[in-house]
Amino acid sequence: MRYNFYMNHRIFIAINFPDDLKKRILDVQNKLKKFDWPIRWVGESNFELCLKFLGRVEDKDLERLKKIVGEIVSRCQPFTIEFNDLIVFPNLNRPRIIAVKVLDNNQLLGLASELSSRIGQENIGQRDDKPFRGHITLGRVKNPAGHWQALSKIKFVDSFTVKSVEIMESILKPEGPVYKVVETFQLRDMSDKN
Repeated sequence: MRYNFYMNHRIFIAINFPDDLKKRILDVQNKLKKFDWPIRWVGESNFELCLKFLGRVEDKDLERLKKIVGEIVSRCQPFTIEFNDLIVFPNLNRPRIIAVKVLDNNQLLGLASELSSRIGQENIGQRDDKPFRGHITLGRVKNPAGHWQALSKIKFVDSFTVKSVEIMESILKPEGPVYKVVETFQLRDMSDKN
């Protein structure tokens, strides 16, 4: 019998936000909490925009992943993402996830697509062929029965300039996941001539 002595990590690639934006997102979440819906809320420290979830990744693959992400991100320039209201997955009749909607833009979609394609070609992590849908998860619905139409009354419009992408590790704890930055990759600022 062979044993796997490699360390496994629960990995995803994300865009993280500054504390002031996380506070504004938290304000929206607090408005939703007043409805007393059966939702397991995401902690403020875990607000992020997931570009690609990989699941379990071994140490040896993590090093290859860092190289791939570094190559892709180094070719990208900073870009702005916009948030517009709330979205429910899969729909209002059977909600499972309540999130802030991220408006599509070419840079964001291109980055997510290239990451997914290259990582898939290298066979790192779990295969996920679902199309990218930009969102920031606020909570996961425990029981979909209820009156969810009130969600349309909560408004959130904001924007953020993306300057970096992170490889993140999700460490599962009884009180919920804790996210840790594994490595940060800066987007290439074309105004910097160095």
